[in-house]
Amino acid sequence: MKHISLSILIILIVGCNKPTDNKLNYIIPQPADAVISNGEFILSELISINCDNEFEDVKSILSDEFSKIEGIYLSDKAKKKINIIKLKNENDLGNEGYILEIKPNTITISGNAYGGVFYGIQTLLQLISIGADTTIPCGKITDQPKYKWRGFMLDVARYFY
Repeated sequence: MKHISLSILIILIVGCNKPTDNKLNYIIPQPADAVISNGEFILSELISINCDNEFEDVKSILSDEFSKIEGIYLSDKAKKKINIIKLKNENDLGNEGYILEIKPNTITISGNAYGGVFYGIQTLLQLISIGADTTIPCGKITDQPKYKWRGFMLDVARYFY
């Protein structure tokens, strides 16, 4: 009886530990590589969004999402910057891969093509929506699809093997 009580007590103590509060653990799908560094990007000030010409559509998506967040204003003369750039010679990432680099005053989203930058913005928006605070931990996230196709569907009513 003593051993059972002791076992239950140990399980309760170990099971009740609070997990680390790391925002990068809550990104879906989990990125291929995520490294946290010291510092945080605070969203409570003016922010400017700069981008290459071919990513103007993605810039408007990000601008629309920021307009929904209270207390964040977009300005061309802001100290905090979000840069959306096209990568050159990053063939390992493919067309849907991206690098999201967060520093205290700058966020850089870079990709080989529109799809990669779009998914980088979706990851950034997930980081902003996690928790009630308006801070994003500094770090670097590198991600690309593991497979060429995003899903698989087999219509079993039409294909019998």
